[in-house]
Amino acid sequence: YLVDPFIHQWRGYDDPANLQDNDHQLIFEDLRNRLEPFEGRYVLVRDFSHSFAEVYKRGDQTPAVATFIYVDANHAEEAVSRDLELWWPILASGGLLGGSTYMDDPGRHIQVRSAVDKFAARQQLQVITTTDDMPASWFIVKP
Repeated sequence: YLVDPFIHQWRGYDDPANLQDNDHQLIFEDLRNRLEPFEGRYVLVRDFSHSFAEVYKRGDQTPAVATFIYVDANHAEEAVSRDLELWWPILASGGLLGGSTYMDDPGRHIQVRSAVDKFAARQQLQVITTTDDMPASWFIVKP
């Protein structure tokens, strides 16, 4: 599942990637065209990560558990924390939960690192980060 609303978010989200709706639509169409050779191997969903987590939990058309979840959504601490809390119960034991932009930049409303570190500390788990991309991606393995 590839999940993104592909819409402009108006209030409280000052991320430079928060483009206007027409730009998001062009990105969506480009992505759909690029993924065409892989049809049947993915599902493209236009939704917010937190609301799709609820749909996924119901299991109407999804597997009971996921083995790999990568979140690249709203980077505000509250939003990241919400995604972590919603997706963690869906993740299978031995599964990998990860995401992008492992950094804090409060001036740009980016506090991924704070949210991830707090979550990992509560779970008593280690955060693993990439070293070949900047900003780094982060991963947590579910015991």
